[in-house]
Amino acid sequence: MAASAPSLRELETKGYRFTNSTVATSGSATASVLSGSGKLHSVTVNEADVSGTIAIYDGTDSTGTLIASITGGTAVNTTLIYDVRVATGIFASFTAFTGNVTWSYIES
Repeated sequence: MAASAPSLRELETKGYRFTNSTVATSGSATASVLSGSGKLHSVTVNEADVSGTIAIYDGTDSTGTLIASITGGTAVNTTLIYDVRVATGIFASFTAFTGNVTWSYIES
């Protein structure tokens, strides 16, 4: 019998980790935030230009399941709470984005 995945409550007892992404691109850029299962707690857009976007996936690349799409300029100084379980990882794709983002997550 396969072991079951930990509940969100069990994950939360491990404590949150964070990482920061600073991106400046007129084209596209990517960031692997978490490799493996866990929980995406929040995304804080610290700085951003008005036109760029961030696509967030449950996966190791942009073929994963889309969790959210954020327009950079509209989310400046905002923390977006997701509290979603990810099975494969947290991957971000930035398009025409210049800014700084903080990711808060828990590893399984």
